[in-house]
Amino acid sequence: MELFIRHLVYDALSKRTIDKVLKLIRKLDWNDASVRLTLHKVFTKPWKLNYGNVGLMAMLTNDLNRYHPEFVVSVVDQVLEDIRRGLEQNVYGTNQRRVATVKYLGELYNYRLLGSGIVFDMLWSLVTFAHRKHPLNYIPRGGLAFDFSRRPSPPWTTLFNRHAPRFL
Repeated sequence: MELFIRHLVYDALSKRTIDKVLKLIRKLDWNDASVRLTLHKVFTKPWKLNYGNVGLMAMLTNDLNRYHPEFVVSVVDQVLEDIRRGLEQNVYGTNQRRVATVKYLGELYNYRLLGSGIVFDMLWSLVTFAHRKHPLNYIPRGGLAFDFSRRPSPPWTTLFNRHAPRFL
């Protein structure tokens, strides 16, 4: 069942097949915990899709909101948590994940699955998160401690400043 769900969303989803994919997902046994867990995993990992299909996944999420609103709430909550975790960890290898997740969040807002307050809070986090003091006790090679709050633009801020326009 898991392979079928992954095939539907990752491979078969396109502009022409979105209605068929929605019908097949609606026909699944939503009372089965393993099916719900698999759907949750698939709908909270937009980086596994083609970048152009992220909007289609948001459209699919919006269509599922009529039938399973609690599922959509859990997806939105997980997407917000993934963005926040990505900001806190700042691992270079997960940049594409963060970009796709931020785009997915913006697309979810376009379908009115998020309120504007949540969007502005996330936008504020994207813009200001990197300008706080670095959470780790960073000591450069010279051995002198460094006050990051006095530097105008630390090296890791450019990534977060690129996310904000993508989100808008």
